[in-house]
Amino acid sequence: MIIRTSLLAGALLSILLVFSTSSCKKCKLSEGEQNSGMIIQDVIIYPDSGYLTEYGGAKHVYGGSGYEDRFEVSFDGGATREPVNYSQYSILSNAISVPCEASLNRSVTYNAALDFYTYELSGETCNGCGTERYIENYVLVEAIPGGAVIVYEQNVNPK
Repeated sequence: MIIRTSLLAGALLSILLVFSTSSCKKCKLSEGEQNSGMIIQDVIIYPDSGYLTEYGGAKHVYGGSGYEDRFEVSFDGGATREPVNYSQYSILSNAISVPCEASLNRSVTYNAALDFYTYELSGETCNGCGTERYIENYVLVEAIPGGAVIVYEQNVNPK
C-alpha cells in the first residue's frame, strides 16, 4: 500500500512538473506604439473593408489610385468621419501578419537628396501563439504624388 501511494504521489508530481515547465509563458512587449516622421498624428483611418492590401502587402492611396473612394478619416477621435482630401493627404499601408500580439512603430520619411520615401515598420511580436493577425498599418501622410518611389521596410522581431 505504501509503494502504491508513493507511485501515485510521484506520478502526480511528474504531471505537475510537466505542466509547470510547458505552460505558456507570458510575453511582455514594449509599451505603446508610435507613429513618427511625416505621419499625421491623432487621426483614425476607416477603410470600407478589410484586406485591401491582401494581394500586395503595401499600398499607396492617392487621388487617381483607384482606391481613393474606399477610405474616410476622423480627426476628432471618431466623432465624425469625412472623405480624405487627397490634394492634401495620402494613405500608405505596410501590411504584415503577426502572431497574437505586436507592438509596432511606424515611421514615414522623405529623402530629398535621393527623392524617395520610406515607410518603416519596426517593433516586436509575441512568438509561440497559434493565431496569426493580418494588420494593414494604414497611416495618413502629407500628399505624396502618384508614381513616387516608396520603399517599404519591415523590421519586426519575435520576442
